[in-house]
This record gives sequence, C-alpha cells and structure tokens, in this order.
Amino acid sequence: MTDNAPSSTESQPNWRSTVIWALALALLATVVNGFHCWSIQRERVAQGANAWPLDLDGWGHRIDELKNNQGRFGTLLNSPSVWKGPIVPFCFGLAYYLAPIDEAPLVLNNVAFAVAVALLFVAFRLLKIGTLPAAAALVLWIGYIPNKHIFGCYFAEPLLSFFSALLFLLAVIALRKPNVVLLFVCGAASGVLLLSRAPFFLVLVALTVFLWLHLKDRRLKLMAAFVLGGMVTFLPWTVRNYLVFDAFIPFTTEGGKIVFHGTYLPGDAAETNTVRATCPEVVAMEAEDKGRTPVESYRYWRSLARQQVVENPAGQLRLVVRKTIRFWMYLPQHSWVPGWKTALVALICLPLALLGVVTGYRNPAVELAAIWVLGLWAFHGLVHAELRYNMPVLPMLFLLATLGVQWIVATFVKQVHTVTQQAA
Repeated sequence: MTDNAPSSTESQPNWRSTVIWALALALLATVVNGFHCWSIQRERVAQGANAWPLDLDGWGHRIDELKNNQGRFGTLLNSPSVWKGPIVPFCFGLAYYLAPIDEAPLVLNNVAFAVAVALLFVAFRLLKIGTLPAAAALVLWIGYIPNKHIFGCYFAEPLLSFFSALLFLLAVIALRKPNVVLLFVCGAASGVLLLSRAPFFLVLVALTVFLWLHLKDRRLKLMAAFVLGGMVTFLPWTVRNYLVFDAFIPFTTEGGKIVFHGTYLPGDAAETNTVRATCPEVVAMEAEDKGRTPVESYRYWRSLARQQVVENPAGQLRLVVRKTIRFWMYLPQHSWVPGWKTALVALICLPLALLGVVTGYRNPAVELAAIWVLGLWAFHGLVHAELRYNMPVLPMLFLLATLGVQWIVATFVKQVHTVTQQAA
C-alpha cells in the first residue's frame, strides 16, 4: 500500500473468529435472499394459469427436458446445452433431479449466494482486510437488492456469484502459498467460470497477468499449471462444438443474439424483451431467423451485429457510454435519467472505490478487487449490459468503497491529532 493508505490489515486471521463470521454472514444472506425468493414465488403462484414460467431466464431449460424424460439422469449428460452453456443449465437441472420440485433451482441459487458470501469473507480476511471492513462490504452486498425481481433467485447471478467467489478465494490462496496443484485447480476454476459466463473473459486475462507479476519463484512452472488447468476445463467444450456443429463456438449460441442487442442503436441497449416489443425491425429479423439451426441463427445475429458496428461506429461509441452506465444504474429505454436507488449507490460507492484503489493500489486485496470490478464492467460496457450483471462484483466494489471510507477517516483522525498536538 502507499504510505498514506490506512492500516486496514491484520497480520493473520483468527480462524475460529473467521469461520464464525463467515457462517453468520452466510446465514444472513440465506434469510434475506430467501425472503425475496419466497415473496416472488408467492406472487408467481398466486397468478395461477397466468404465472410466468419458471425457466430462470432460460438458464433452467434442462428442467423441462427432465420433465419430458421422466427425470432420467442421463438427460443431463446427453447433448450438453450449447444455448446458455454447459455449466449453469446442468447445475439447475441437477438440482431439480435431486429434488423434483419447481423450487429446487431457487433453493440452489439461495444456497449458492450464501456460500459465495462466506467464501468471499474468508478471501478478504486472507488478504489481511480487517474483520469489520470485510464484513461491511458483504453486508452491503446482501442488502443491495434495488428490485427483488432483478436480483432475486429467478436468474443465474447467484450461482455465477458462487463460481466467481470460488475463483477469487482460490486465487488468494494461490497467491499466499503457491504450488503446482493449487495453480492447476485455480486454472480449472477459471475455465468453469468462463464457460458459465463468457463476460468474465477480461477478468481472467487480468488475473493471469496479476498472477504472473506476483508469483516470483517457479513462475513459469506455476503459470503453466494455471494455464493447463484452464485448458482442461475450457477447451473440451470448444473442441466438442467444432466436432458436432463444424463451427467455432467457444461459449454459447446465445452469444450472437446478445451481441446484436448490445449493438442495436434503435434499441438503445435496452433489455432484450423491451427491444423485441418496441422495435418492429427486430420482429422482422426474428421472423427471418425462424427455421434456422442454432448454429445458423448464431451466425445470422453475429453478422447483423458486425454490420451495425461497421455502418455506424460513432453511434456505437454513444451506446458504449450508455451500457457503461447501465451496468451500475437502471436506465429506462431512450432515457438518461437513472433510477434514484441504483444511481445513489453508484454515485456514492464508485468515487469511494476509486479512492480506495488510488490510496491502496499496492495492496493485493485492492488489486484483485479492482480486477474483478473493472474486468466485468469493461466487457459489459463493450458488449451488452443490464443492471443485474453487476451482482458478482458488487462485493468487490463495496470492499474498495469501504477502504476508501477508511482512508478518509484515518486521514481525518491524523489531521485532528496533528492539530491537537500543535495546540498543546
């Protein structure tokens, strides 16, 4: 850390205290997120025949396959999902297989979120962040639900937060006690996270550079293990898709349409359903897309996105600014006036987080948190952003903001102490 940074660290975490804090925070996350999940599910069930489908924004589509196949486990192993990727749909499907009720994936999401909170608390403490700053960052994360329909358990973000938190903790452990096996496991977790959510690509690129710079001894051997671990979990999916579809599909076939919506200027980077409902041109494009195979559809939307960027690059720059804002604040379609709740949090936390980075940039905790926040933010700003996509990196943002507040308090106390001494 820089000389003027606050002393927010402790030499070594007390493991008994750390475990108790982690379990307490996990319990708090279970209660808060579980309540929101229960309230949404109650609203859904109350609608009866008009209830919206429990497909978790498409991530739970393998549940329908299980229902149509008498719940056979082989259904989850045959023909892995090329739409939404192989990881999250499998996890939701497995949850339903183990407990064949509609609420099973919601319970999985709730548990995943609670475990993610516990893992991050342990990671923050291993990075020598004080107990109170670490806990404060996670309590803010647990309490940050500006709209329960956005951050509830009906999307994949809680499960994605778990995969992100797991990799974060593994990277911290690898940084403290590096060895070949641990770096291999860390790399494997990176591949799983990338297959779960492609936008983490820039995070993993930055993490690779971070590890290269911080692993001094046996650097080549350790980094080779990290890269090999990532290849073991990631490459088989790409190779499998090439062999089956004769196409390069490193992530999902959904990616083509997502990129299209993220570059569609008339849609103003709005949510997919809003674009579909308000833009007749998109309706016509979807009609033309009917009958295509998933791979043909993937290439069709990807080519339209490429065409949009080439035809109006200046408009895309404006759209990038909008998507950059939309990552943190709710923006109505064709409006630059954000929702006040998300705007208030962003306008307070982002400057404080920047202060935390500036005053503690030599601290590995600050560096890792910044990697997660900036990496995911930059990718979504370039491709496609919605408010809920920031959920996995909110605890890192709140940690940086907490460190920024701590620096302000420490500086103020120091100035008061100096003035008092001079007066004496």
